[in-house]
Amino acid sequence: MEEEVNGPPTPVTPYTACYCEENVYFLAEALKRLLPSSAKIFAVVISNPTKSIAVWQQLASPYSAEDDFLVIWDYHVILCMKISEEEGLWVYDADTRLGTPCKWDRYIRETFKSELVTNLSESGDVPIPQQFRCMFRVVPVDDFLANFSSDRSHMLRLSPESGIEEYISPPPNYPPIVGARAADLGKVNTLMSEWVDMTVEYEGHGIVLLDHEFLREDTTLSLPMQAPSPQYATNGTTNGVPHIHINGVNGVAGPSKGYPPTPPSTHPDTSTPVNGSNANGLHYTQVSHNDAIVDHIYTTGFQHGNYSDTLLASVPSAHILNRQYRLHAIILSRSPYLAHLINTAGSSSIHVPIESEPLITEDGFAIALGYLYSSISLRLITPQNALSVLASACLLGGMEDLCQRAYDACKDHITLETLDDWFQFLEAPPLSSPSNPSTPIGMSPVASSPSTPALELGGPTAVLGPYAQRLREDILVFVVSTLPQTLQAFPAYSHHPAKPPAAGNESGHDTLLRVYSTLPFHVFKHAVESPSFPVGIGGEQTRFRFAKEAIAARKKTKAGRDAEESVVLAFGKAEGGSAVHVTRKMKKRPLWKVAK
Repeated sequence: MEEEVNGPPTPVTPYTACYCEENVYFLAEALKRLLPSSAKIFAVVISNPTKSIAVWQQLASPYSAEDDFLVIWDYHVILCMKISEEEGLWVYDADTRLGTPCKWDRYIRETFKSELVTNLSESGDVPIPQQFRCMFRVVPVDDFLANFSSDRSHMLRLSPESGIEEYISPPPNYPPIVGARAADLGKVNTLMSEWVDMTVEYEGHGIVLLDHEFLREDTTLSLPMQAPSPQYATNGTTNGVPHIHINGVNGVAGPSKGYPPTPPSTHPDTSTPVNGSNANGLHYTQVSHNDAIVDHIYTTGFQHGNYSDTLLASVPSAHILNRQYRLHAIILSRSPYLAHLINTAGSSSIHVPIESEPLITEDGFAIALGYLYSSISLRLITPQNALSVLASACLLGGMEDLCQRAYDACKDHITLETLDDWFQFLEAPPLSSPSNPSTPIGMSPVASSPSTPALELGGPTAVLGPYAQRLREDILVFVVSTLPQTLQAFPAYSHHPAKPPAAGNESGHDTLLRVYSTLPFHVFKHAVESPSFPVGIGGEQTRFRFAKEAIAARKKTKAGRDAEESVVLAFGKAEGGSAVHVTRKMKKRPLWKVAK
């Protein structure tokens, strides 16, 4: 029986089965804070070119003890640590049957059959088939924390039953991890391409070792534990490293970009002494100190929820889990909305009814809450969460910078590929205008034109305030003007001759017809009649022919199936308008006469 050895403590960190890389990420971040700066900590990503590695003594093994609990993983991630020169290596593997942490020699002997590898590698007589032999990417902890990112797409598979992508193992209930340096480079998913792939090398991604190289402790201990650039170094705290903790936001705790460090002035400072000292270089000290305070408040206060005095809760719904956030009233009071709730709650608990706001998701709401603590939330906005962040920031109030950044991300994400999603935004259940009950609410004009669908705010998009109107205008501009020009749907309009489509591909004209055949009628009418619709030198005749083709196509889709749509070409042309007019009349349901 193996002698039990008292090892270093294991911090309590999040664990999710089959997401070993994220489990190690949290553990690495926690150990980095707890251990002295002299400790060696490195993450180890294990895989091979066939993505089929033999790993024994695994809790997930379908085999028995006779087979030493073997698992063939596509990859695995562990963490190795050495506190001092007097102690040997320890291995943290939350998925092993050996206990964690485990002494290095026992772990490699039972997990990788090290004696079979290191003793026989020179002769080539290794009983482990080559396709199952491991390669090891050994990465200093700071580099791993700064460069790692994963959007978990590698865990999605197409379900034959539902026909949609589903996770083969339930994902963690916190947002995906994006390290500080990865975020700066715009890399949100590097796991498989930069870490698991053992054939590539990137700066800050450690070195790749063969099994007989890694499994010798003297080789592993001699690896340089180089530090990352100061911008991303953790320095024993959490400066510049992303965290996902008790309050469930994927944040990058560190110096706010709103406080760029300024070198000390080289000129004599004649300002008033502070606390009896000359203030030369004080600005630099203040900025660094302020960064440290923001870092501490964001990490310790928001992400860990320490020293909280306010419990913020949401009710579970289809898009929000039953989340509770341990927060701080003095910080929350930066939001006018939350300040009102705190002042009127009569207790230390407040409830935000985000379950009634379908545009607000848990991820977006957490990012907006985090913005109250640090502007680092600005770096967490992605095209996928931007609309939710915008809705959350508008609800909470006092976050104009976050609103603007989220709005810009939304606007940039209006593309041909995302139009269906934005059409749903345009078709948000309309409300009637108080002054005119027959006037639908939900859009606003692109330009001052009688034909522009002048619709007011209401329904699910009301939370967005003026940004709802701006987004609707942006969508309409894209549909009416940008898309036709990009597709060169009317070649004579373009300065460049239209290229004939490749075999099997749509022409720009056909693509535009397909898009317009699914538009909500009020958007279709506005687009075709708009002076901004780029029909080129064909003029109103081209506009009229395209409208007829589009209406014919719409009869085959849900957009025009239940109505009679028609287009007329009027004589003359209204000033600033169009001679083409599109009309719509809903089909009457047949009336059945009951015979007596």
